[in-house]
Amino acid sequence: MIYKNAHQKPTAHHPNMEIKPELVVLHYTATTSMAQTLHILNARRLSVHFVLSHNGKIFQLLDTEKKAWHAGASCFQDRDNVNDFSIGIELINPGFYKKKSFWRYGWSVQAGRKWGNWPRQQLNSLNTLLLWIRSQHPQCKHVVGHNEIAPGRKMDPGPLFPWSKIKRYKI
Repeated sequence: MIYKNAHQKPTAHHPNMEIKPELVVLHYTATTSMAQTLHILNARRLSVHFVLSHNGKIFQLLDTEKKAWHAGASCFQDRDNVNDFSIGIELINPGFYKKKSFWRYGWSVQAGRKWGNWPRQQLNSLNTLLLWIRSQHPQCKHVVGHNEIAPGRKMDPGPLFPWSKIKRYKI
């Protein structure tokens, strides 16, 4: 399905296979801009359904009923290949501090690392998008971080992601 309130940025990097999404996977981009994010996705031949910019703009790269390449080696509730049944959302955020990382929304410290803060506008847009996904895909009842489906391999959306601000969507 296409979200009419999103800016459309179609990607060619997907297998053109139908899915019935049951899960939303949240990622951070480890970038600070849409241009960087699209460059990395294209260079690595990856795809997600949505990218949310720090200012709240929503970009849709792929129909929610098409398989995207965002989860990699993954498992959820004893089911492998999470890409086969999930919607991927990338949130533009640098993750943890790296040299030359500029992030105007500030940093917070957790476990000795500086992590990028989460802009309010982005979280508001995420909540709006999650409501729309639920309305279009009632079977899509779970929202998880990439770290939850690929433990030990991925850490996004990071230890400071404000799950409480989307708690009503997390089961």
